[in-house]
Amino acid sequence: MAKFALIFLLAIPMVTVGEAKETKSSFQDSETYTASWAVEIRAGGKITADDIAVKHCFRNMGKMEIGSGREIYHFKLCDSEKRSMKTDSPDMTKKEHLLREPEVGFAEQQVIRPRAKKSYVAPTDPLFSTQWNVLNSAQFGEQFRGNDLNVEPAWIQGYSGCNVTVAVVDDGLDFTHADLFDNFAPQVAYDFIQNDQDPSSNFPISWH
Repeated sequence: MAKFALIFLLAIPMVTVGEAKETKSSFQDSETYTASWAVEIRAGGKITADDIAVKHCFRNMGKMEIGSGREIYHFKLCDSEKRSMKTDSPDMTKKEHLLREPEVGFAEQQVIRPRAKKSYVAPTDPLFSTQWNVLNSAQFGEQFRGNDLNVEPAWIQGYSGCNVTVAVVDDGLDFTHADLFDNFAPQVAYDFIQNDQDPSSNFPISWH
């Protein structure tokens, strides 16, 4: 097998074909305020985070790895304060006290917002029934049923993949195909074989 690959990005919704429609996403009116906080520590790292957490009756659960380059820690209220906390409104007093610390950049109490399910209509692509990799309904035998991407449960929950960009590493892409052309992102595609931004395969039989 050749040891090379192309990398390219596609901004393709999870439902890419058909006229499937769904209602707008919505959240229930009620919000539940939790005992967890996201706290930015501008200087001093973990030692400062530990000290501030103890001072304000928190436990420092560790640094949050969110890839922003900022020192953000997960603080959790100590048990004695959790018993008296309100869940239907934010604790503005606790936030004010945290923000008085010069090392604290921000402090946000974490909120649970229950999602309302969207309506779901199966794709109307006439060839959808042959796409066993998306939904395997035993097209090639009962023993293969369910061997698919398992995306239907996500669709039912209202996730469509809209506005999600996907990076794909492969040995060639026919980006001129009608199903891909409008969603292909040429500005971030790269061919590591020819060292250019054209991900078309040099081996026509491998186009897919």
